[in-house]
Amino acid sequence: MAKSNSRSADNLLDLIPVPSVDWGENPDGTVYIIKRKFKSGILIKWLKRFGISDVQRTHLDEFGSYVWKRCDGNRTVHEIGILLQEHFGKNIEPVFERLGAFIKILAHHHHIHYKH
Repeated sequence: MAKSNSRSADNLLDLIPVPSVDWGENPDGTVYIIKRKFKSGILIKWLKRFGISDVQRTHLDEFGSYVWKRCDGNRTVHEIGILLQEHFGKNIEPVFERLGAFIKILAHHHHIHYKH
């Protein structure tokens, strides 16, 4: 069983993350992720009528923003980790554990998907 956990960790590093939601950049260079709260067009129109936003913005810190900008459909998680190490040095250690956890959270919330 430990072998399958090791394989899934190795597989994560080989995946290529791609954004599944819209996003924007703050003036300081950090990223915010835009996600619709509702999918129903009728509900969205009704909310807008009352001035209620149907959009949720999630603001990322410096590390998360750096990762997000590199989830471009061209780089593997492993390649992003190497870039993180080069850019942030020891401040990002343990880089692959932190990166793996962050990528899994993004996938869990459907902010990213993996290119096959």
